[in-house]
Amino acid sequence: MFNRIFFNYLAISGLLVTAALRGETLNPTFPAGSEIAVVLSKDRFFPSEIRLRAGMPTTLVFSTVNRKPAALVIEPVPESFAQPGEAPKAEITRELGNDRVTAISFEPQKGSYRFHDALGGGRGVLIVE
Repeated sequence: MFNRIFFNYLAISGLLVTAALRGETLNPTFPAGSEIAVVLSKDRFFPSEIRLRAGMPTTLVFSTVNRKPAALVIEPVPESFAQPGEAPKAEITRELGNDRVTAISFEPQKGSYRFHDALGGGRGVLIVE
């Protein structure tokens, strides 16, 4: 599974970085059950707006092409992010590095969820319809 996610990440990140270099903005709508690569480059997330349909398992695959690490924060945390028997959290935090991908799997619930890099300021939003 990791190999499939990694190759999807490479293909999508190449397209996103190319679009970013051209100054284009991408706001795609992703089908339910997707594996979505989100790349942090020069303090911007690509894509910065992610639209999903509620109720289908989804994996967000985060990485950065920057040399410095990033501190990913997702808030408010959808209940579907909580592990069984775990109390709900106000936010999810993960370290991002250019030497690895960080995958977060969940079943999206309707709502709007913000994500940002606490160290560099890049911002994005996850919209579940």
